[in-house]
Amino acid sequence: MILKPEVKGIDSLSAPMYIAIGFLKAAFWEYAGIEFTITSLKEGTHKEGSKHPPGLALDGQTSRLTEEQKHKILAFCKAKLDPLGYDTIIHGPVEHLHCEYDPKPGERLWYWATPPHDITPEEVFE
Repeated sequence: MILKPEVKGIDSLSAPMYIAIGFLKAAFWEYAGIEFTITSLKEGTHKEGSKHPPGLALDGQTSRLTEEQKHKILAFCKAKLDPLGYDTIIHGPVEHLHCEYDPKPGERLWYWATPPHDITPEEVFE
């Protein structure tokens, strides 16, 4: 993982975001063969209600990805992270990946640890 020099707050993120970073690192390496670069955490100006200030969101660089790589990484995130309570999109006037932890009813980060369940931890990483 690479942190842009201006990025602050890696040591004070919420626990769910460290998990997201692990998934994103794996996805970027698997589908693009590059390190995941974080461009924003808690610093900067964000819209009201943003998950960035409380350490529940991050932004990542997409400029080195092809359209196919973006599609594969986003599909991976939708399949693996969304059911755990994350929302991941690629957007912006300066395009970037945005990932935030914002669980909806039925989404659980600790899914495999809270019955009833039909998935094992190993299956999360298939």
